[in-house]
Amino acid sequence: MVTFRDLVSRKRSPAPVSEREPDCEPALLDSSQSILDPPELSSTPSFPDGIEVLHDCSDAIVDICFVHGLSGNRVGTWTARGQTAPWPQTLLPDKIKGARILTYGYNAYVVSKSGVNRLMDHATNLITDLTFDRASCNASSRPLIFVAHSLGGLVCKAAILRSRNNPERPRQDIFTSLKGVIFMGTPHGGSWIADWAKMPAHVLGLFRSINKTLLQILETDNQFLESIQAEFLALVRGQREAGRQLEIRCFYEELPLPKIDRVVVSKKSATFDGYDPISIHANHKDMVKFYSAGENGFKRLVGVLLPMELEIREMRKSLSERNEPATEVTEDEISTTNRNTHYLPFPRNKNFVGREDIINHLQQLLFANEDHQRVALVGLGGMGKTQVALRISHLIKSNALEQKNYSVLWIPALSMASFEQGCIDILHEFGIKCTGDQGSQKVHDRYQNPKKKLRELLSSDMAGKWFLIVDNADDMNVLYGTQQQSGGIANFFPDSDNGRILFTTRSQEVAVSVAQDNVIELPEMALKEAKGFLQKSLIKKDQVQEDDLVDELLQKLTCLPLAIAQASAYINKNKTSIREYLRIFQNTNQDMVELLSCGFHDGSYYQRTQGAVATTWVVSFNQICDIDQDAAKLLYFIAFIEPKAIPRTLLPGLGSEQRMTSAIGTLCGYSFLSRREDSETYDMHSLVHLGTLLWITSQGLGRRERQAAVTCLLNAFPIVKWEHRHIWREYLPHALKLLREDVDDTEMTCQLEHMVGQCLLFDGRGKEAIKLLEHAVAIREKTLGEGDPKRLELQNELGFAYLFNEQVEEAIELLKHVVVIHKKILPEDDPSRLPALHGLADAYLAKGNNKEAVELLDFMVNSFTNFFKHNQDKLIALISTFATFSQRTGQVKEVLELMEHADASILKEVGEDHPNRLNFRQQLAQLYLVDGQVEKAIKLLQNLVTIQKAAYGENHPFLLISQQNLAQAYRLNKQGKEAVELLEHVVVGLEKKFPEGNSVRLKSKIQLGEAYLANEQFMEAMEQLDRILAVELKTPGEAISKFKHMEQLDS
Repeated sequence: MVTFRDLVSRKRSPAPVSEREPDCEPALLDSSQSILDPPELSSTPSFPDGIEVLHDCSDAIVDICFVHGLSGNRVGTWTARGQTAPWPQTLLPDKIKGARILTYGYNAYVVSKSGVNRLMDHATNLITDLTFDRASCNASSRPLIFVAHSLGGLVCKAAILRSRNNPERPRQDIFTSLKGVIFMGTPHGGSWIADWAKMPAHVLGLFRSINKTLLQILETDNQFLESIQAEFLALVRGQREAGRQLEIRCFYEELPLPKIDRVVVSKKSATFDGYDPISIHANHKDMVKFYSAGENGFKRLVGVLLPMELEIREMRKSLSERNEPATEVTEDEISTTNRNTHYLPFPRNKNFVGREDIINHLQQLLFANEDHQRVALVGLGGMGKTQVALRISHLIKSNALEQKNYSVLWIPALSMASFEQGCIDILHEFGIKCTGDQGSQKVHDRYQNPKKKLRELLSSDMAGKWFLIVDNADDMNVLYGTQQQSGGIANFFPDSDNGRILFTTRSQEVAVSVAQDNVIELPEMALKEAKGFLQKSLIKKDQVQEDDLVDELLQKLTCLPLAIAQASAYINKNKTSIREYLRIFQNTNQDMVELLSCGFHDGSYYQRTQGAVATTWVVSFNQICDIDQDAAKLLYFIAFIEPKAIPRTLLPGLGSEQRMTSAIGTLCGYSFLSRREDSETYDMHSLVHLGTLLWITSQGLGRRERQAAVTCLLNAFPIVKWEHRHIWREYLPHALKLLREDVDDTEMTCQLEHMVGQCLLFDGRGKEAIKLLEHAVAIREKTLGEGDPKRLELQNELGFAYLFNEQVEEAIELLKHVVVIHKKILPEDDPSRLPALHGLADAYLAKGNNKEAVELLDFMVNSFTNFFKHNQDKLIALISTFATFSQRTGQVKEVLELMEHADASILKEVGEDHPNRLNFRQQLAQLYLVDGQVEKAIKLLQNLVTIQKAAYGENHPFLLISQQNLAQAYRLNKQGKEAVELLEHVVVGLEKKFPEGNSVRLKSKIQLGEAYLANEQFMEAMEQLDRILAVELKTPGEAISKFKHMEQLDS
């Protein structure tokens, strides 16, 4: 029987270097072993050190060096179980064809009798060994990429820092040649495994010594670790600001180690702020062991390496073309030239992120079906169509996708001239060159018709397989010609089974015309992708750490790629911050317009379109005006209302439903409008909305079209009655948006303000109503005589608004004026007098002038008996006012009997959710409470709250007041818990609806404090009192005044 001591004393011979090296990396330890049962070792395990070449390449353009982590080795770390060789040797060369692949080994055993080298020693050795190896094959200046696992990432960072500052020039080449670093599970912020360093030796059992230095570095608060990280990030940032892009990618493990049930290196520790984290669905050890090229982790790693190799190839090609003279090739020699010919006007966009679903969809549609030779990518201008096309083009060009050996070609279709120049450039790449200046007559003589020549070339077999992008095909006239000039670029599109064409366009009409049903709509960029794009585009990437700030900015920019690119360019150029940009953006409309009007330059965009967000859609606006006057009319109108939730019924009439459908279709085809699912409601992109308004203003049409919008809205607005609320509530946001603009003081404006003010009062928005009604009254006081009915009607409405907003003095003054004028000009029993009389009576009651109030009430009852018999809603409103008066004068029994009779008879003729009926039942419930009939009050108030929620919506002031009264009823019924819960909700709601010091708001807070006391929640009661004194009652005089007013209300 073998004892534990026997295991400790057994010797293990080192494996020959030529054999597969032992796999004893416990992710920081082997996952199959217990922390307290380490591998059977008594002497130092075999750790072949230095550089080993896993794959040589005679025409290598890049060196990729793999560096293992703790307790790993240069071969075993990268070899999956059951495999005989590491995957960088067996799988990677087929994917990265221009790479020489190296692996570096060093003594990284955590627990050992020897190998006490510190991390900086390993870094120095890595520089030395790598320098010698690269010099031996004359590759000292060849681009270099590190792929590092675990602790190896820290070794690499330290080596890069040492190389930069090394006094010996050959050792500096590591830094100057560095292209990028891929970190895989690197504990930049430390790891819990560092706790091993604190374990006493006897706990680890069989080991006699511990190399604690490496583990101590991994402590999460280790100053040396933090120093390396800060210095490395400063280096990367400094290089970027100097114009050199060091590619950094961070992978992290998703799974914990078996038997330990936790990840070794957390996502936070393994990734950098400002860089997209990439996950691998494996534990710390297995995240670098790939069995096949089909594993997703391997695909993600290759997906990171390929663009780096591609960029190196393009750089080499550019340098080569710059240094080698062009050779003349005749048309007859085309068949002998290299068929893999590429023409792309833009380099790979380094800041491109996401859009994988769209690229996969394009790939599937273009290449998986022989019938789909043409596909259109359609979307709003600035959405990133060109960048998506550019991305898939470079992927196909580099053979990174399944489609191999395709010529990748690009033609802009902005105009006939740009298309023809694109044809000339492509012919040039195929070896059909010319002498002289392109654009001269000699060029056209040379090519005769370059558009026709290119079509013939690509339609023939000698062109081989090709992928053509026709970019910015937005104009039907450019594609198909006009009545004045027939023929367009569509006549020159090639047709071949060997070829595929991708069109990018803003126009749905164009998309369908060139690709039939093979149309893909480019959606808005997801928030996560937008964050990644912003992060890549900014020089100071640490700015994106403020999530709330970044989310707010991206929301303002609607995640539009062009807007994000423009914002980041502004921030970079002006060395400002996201916070400052957002402040300016939100400061004034003028500031926002100026920001969105700032142009920028970027190598991934056409010079023509390197303009601003504010002007990017001007071409489309002008096209719409040329082809569809009805659509232009809708566009003019929508520019002045809210861009979201636009009802079809609100749009200006066009004479027929067919014309309306066609016009809306045009705007939807340009992605300016989008229809909400299963409704006749539309949305416009908010930045397009701004661009439309600027375009109209720039044409000098702003004032005319704004007033036309007022007329259109007024004609569409229904009569303001409660029964029509579902309609006017849809229209209300649009009317408010329009009226906030600088509209003319016309009668149309006045009428619209009056109607909108009434709607706002119905919805309990008194402050907003007052602002509109005061402006409307001011207009009519200038234009109409004192006794004009329209002027008096508006003044009466403003008086109601004052009363609702507790501006009692203003209400009495204005309503009294109207009553006096009515008395002069109207018969005593004219019903037109009733609203002002009733409003004035309510105002007197609110002030406590009971005598004046009852005189008016008696007058109304005696003078308008017949009117009330035929207008039940007005009668119950009058009874409600009587109830208020009776409650204050102690005549509860009498009025209660009257109200119960009315509730049983009159109210049946008034809708259940009519405001007058709801107010009536509110008064009835209050009388029940005063009369001690608490249970009746609770039942009535509960029913009232249910109806008001459906009629008004949550947090309407009238609903909150009913809930406040219900809470009081609960208190009287000894339901303290229910009272507190309801009052807490009411207080929050009323704080949003009413200003500080408002009596209704103050009363709710006092009631909540009383409820806390009754419920023996003494601390909450004291805190509530402090809040009342601090916010609502700032002086003793104010407190006395408010309490007197509340006494009057409750008397």
